[in-house]
Amino acid sequence: MRVHITNMNGQASTAQVAQNMVAKIAREQLGFTEMGIYNYNVASDSPDKLSGRLDGIIAGLSVDDVVILQSPTWNGARFEHLLLDRIKAYRNVKVIVFIHDVVPWMNADAAGELANYIKLYNRCDLVISPNQKMTNRLRECGLMVTKVINQEFWDHPVAVDSTKVAPFAKRVTFIGLGSTKPLIENWDSEQVKLVLTTDKQPMAADKNIEFMGYQYDYNLLGRLRQQGGFGLLWNALPIWRESICSIIPPIN
Repeated sequence: MRVHITNMNGQASTAQVAQNMVAKIAREQLGFTEMGIYNYNVASDSPDKLSGRLDGIIAGLSVDDVVILQSPTWNGARFEHLLLDRIKAYRNVKVIVFIHDVVPWMNADAAGELANYIKLYNRCDLVISPNQKMTNRLRECGLMVTKVINQEFWDHPVAVDSTKVAPFAKRVTFIGLGSTKPLIENWDSEQVKLVLTTDKQPMAADKNIEFMGYQYDYNLLGRLRQQGGFGLLWNALPIWRESICSIIPPIN
């Protein structure tokens, strides 16, 4: 019996970073075998091409194996169901779904896909959920799987000097490469500095805003530990706020 874990490639995003990190730990520390999944426009595939692609993903699978499906693959619920069909065609294979994000709770355009994702989870033998709050919400939406593990705390392994204690500072750091225009336009605090990991923008002139540019993990975390302050999760979409609050409790 072998244990396999899916791993997303082809997407420059924090979603891929998270899956790559989990897969690396699984490979190097637990001896799992990786199943690579490329993120692409699934609609561009003919049925035969998609079939061949799915066969390639599970080429190393055998009867009695265990597969950990990191979800979402960001190729859509249909793709994940088709992949699960192929996996379950092998006798006595057990499937564990490791939920990173629930796409319909993050994107209003995908809200209609929630039932398909819940159905996907219900086809698995075990669910790994971020925490009990997320599990409760999934159950309210129809999750029926009996065996659920709540991860409770997400870690991000990186080499930093843990002997340094971050000082208190009136700084709020927003880490991201998305549009920060509304945030910049509405920032008017003279007491609290806003720090952005993007390039300097003219609209921030005369505002209490600092631009540190793109930072690699070890540089960013070392800098945050040295300078102190607070982190900011920000989005104007109610559906996104509901999703993130299922994972991280808000501070009022």
